[in-house]
Amino acid sequence: MNQNLNLNPKLFKFCDAGESSDLWMQYFQASRQLIRQQQNNTWLLFEKDSFIFSACLFALIAENRHIVLPPSNQKQKVSEIVECTGAEIFAVDKLVLDSTVTAAEQIELTVSCKIDFFTSGSTGKAKCINKTLEQLLTEIFTLEQTFAINQQNICVVSTVSHQHIYGMLFKLLWPLVCGHKLFSQTFEYPEHMVQAISATQQQFVVITSPAHIHRLVLDNVLVEVADQIKQIYSSGGPLDKQKNLLFSAPMFCKVTEVFGSTETGGIAWRQYDGSADSELWQPFPGVEVSANQADQRLIINSPYIAVSNYLTDDRVEVNSQQKFQLLGRVDRVVKIEEKRVSLDDLQLRLSEHEFIQDIFVLPVERKKRQQLAAVAVLTELGCSQLEQLGKFKFDQHLRRHLFQWFESVVTPKKFRYIGALPYNAQGKLNKLEMESYFD
Repeated sequence: MNQNLNLNPKLFKFCDAGESSDLWMQYFQASRQLIRQQQNNTWLLFEKDSFIFSACLFALIAENRHIVLPPSNQKQKVSEIVECTGAEIFAVDKLVLDSTVTAAEQIELTVSCKIDFFTSGSTGKAKCINKTLEQLLTEIFTLEQTFAINQQNICVVSTVSHQHIYGMLFKLLWPLVCGHKLFSQTFEYPEHMVQAISATQQQFVVITSPAHIHRLVLDNVLVEVADQIKQIYSSGGPLDKQKNLLFSAPMFCKVTEVFGSTETGGIAWRQYDGSADSELWQPFPGVEVSANQADQRLIINSPYIAVSNYLTDDRVEVNSQQKFQLLGRVDRVVKIEEKRVSLDDLQLRLSEHEFIQDIFVLPVERKKRQQLAAVAVLTELGCSQLEQLGKFKFDQHLRRHLFQWFESVVTPKKFRYIGALPYNAQGKLNKLEMESYFD
């Protein structure tokens, strides 16, 4: 790729009321002025408004500054990241806009610009993942090549944050770089998204997560505008197969699941329709996959990461066509009383029970011994049976269900029943919070 990328802001297509290429350019120029007033080369950027965020981000890239993206604006987390990076916090409230500025026909972005994503993951501890704009652009052009959302009237709408790599790529960079329309607003509630979609005659691409789709299974309000939704993308973890089918049934398109991570970028995709073949993951162009012999861990070679033969924590089975099936994560196989068991297998069997709507199985430490526990969201029938049987008998009923496949010693000994599993905005589960249920 060339040293720089030239973009024409006049071609940016914003769908939110009040947003325009001229206003975007005013934020872009004000951001460049703010950056040039400081000597610091490293900048921490957090801004909830995607429209303003994109202008600030592109200004930092144009100035070839080292960009640090925190997962949230929690004060303690931001302080820790600033301390370890020495970054200057980008003060959006100090931007001075010049209303006479209009969109230029060209801005120049440095593709070697460094962008660090800090991910909190499921443990709460921030981890730094180093990327360059060139790696992100390579992935965007692959998305455009693979999925070809090149219809003139397509608009991108999203439920996910741009602070994380999935939202950054799919919600912001893909439409801005490739000339698609976008709603800058992040829609936390599907009802608000439906209102925005129904107010236009446009066709839409929806960028979302498993947590949002699983919740919509019970009341899929997107059905009201299903004829306007042409593509749906989900990333952050594999969808529950049954919930995927229930959600997709009234829609006019299947969900495209994207498998990957901040470290690896996109690895593969699939569109599950209930068939065995659609359960397999198709690697993106340029991504090579294999499995190591020791424990079937996925090995990838990809243009989105700098190292060769990157070893992931995902167990897979790769076929002769290079498609693969996920077998669970290495860190989700534990030893209880000297017996190995896959927490994902336990979880799958419990999720098949008519009492269970959503569930997560985890190891907990009790009296210096490890045992298994489960946090569950119950169906209406499950709630009724819990009230009728009482918790002890209800717990035993679920354990007996597992005895069809597992020895008693490796089944969960403790159960907690809650209204909803603690997913964050990216659809990731907060495991520390779930562990606290058993303190």
